[in-house]
Amino acid sequence: MNHVDCDNNEYGFIFSNALDHAYSLKTFADEVSRIGRPDAIALFHVYLKNMGAYESCYIESEGEVAEAMAGWRLEHTDDAGLYRAMVFRKHTTGYIDV
Repeated sequence: MNHVDCDNNEYGFIFSNALDHAYSLKTFADEVSRIGRPDAIALFHVYLKNMGAYESCYIESEGEVAEAMAGWRLEHTDDAGLYRAMVFRKHTTGYIDV
């Protein structure tokens, strides 16, 4: 996800189970931040330490995802079997388009 054809601050809830298919975790996180409204919630199913034939990036840890999601607070994680469920809430300052 390099660019989603959406306005800034458009969504209050964002879900993805494809973080490991993003070419850049940071670019993915930046785009989520751009389209998420202030106080939005993002739910990700994150496959850790998994690099198969169809994955574009290797995600080592939850901390790596939390670091990429600067401006969001990690509110909850849960072991959901094959993946980790991670819930983030965006800080209320919102996205500033410069």
